[in-house]
Amino acid sequence: MKKYSEAIKIAFAYVGVVVGAGFSTGQEVLQFFSQFGIYSYIGVVISGLILTFIGRQVAKIGTAFDAENHESTLEYLFGKKLGLVIDYVLILSLYAVTITMIAGAGSTFNESFGVPTWLGALIMCIIVYITLLMDFNKIVRALGVVTPVLIVLVVLIAAASLFQGSIPFSKINSVVEKPNLGIAIWNGFNYGGLAFAVGFSTLVAIGGDASKRLVSGLGGLIGGVVYLVL
Repeated sequence: MKKYSEAIKIAFAYVGVVVGAGFSTGQEVLQFFSQFGIYSYIGVVISGLILTFIGRQVAKIGTAFDAENHESTLEYLFGKKLGLVIDYVLILSLYAVTITMIAGAGSTFNESFGVPTWLGALIMCIIVYITLLMDFNKIVRALGVVTPVLIVLVVLIAAASLFQGSIPFSKINSVVEKPNLGIAIWNGFNYGGLAFAVGFSTLVAIGGDASKRLVSGLGGLIGGVVYLVL
């Protein structure tokens, strides 16, 4: 029973990170998927499978190395030089998503509460700074508490849209501007890669804290499946 609770903790932390990356402004799902109609579901499945399979493997690698950070893992997987290049790519990805998240927060504060956009962005910067001052294990525990609430909210919103939507499922392609299968597939890989690039460092470190590879792998697997459903 203990190994399952540990795996679920890993899964929630993983989902919390990649959902934060994928839903940072609220426009990501629309831009990557929704505008392509029914074809968007193919992209969703592709991105979900990427996060499920690679998440499981990376968590297990983190446990095998007893990793405290992602640098040693990258060096093992890609060599010293290429690993360094990929490390910088991950850093730039994290920076880009953080900027996007802060901008999205500023816009959300403005639209929801009438707060100036710059003030909303500043509030988010302060929250991020305070979070970074916390111990890593505390952040993981916080994600474990917040993520279930986030999952419930996303499921409720999706259910409401599904049963109360004004457009029948069979007519989705007729109302979108460009139902393109090729771009939908490409965006599935693109979105999965973006979300995983942001979650990679966290998942490696979480895997390093896990007691067994089986537990970390199960956590990565559950997290990927939950993300696919969302």
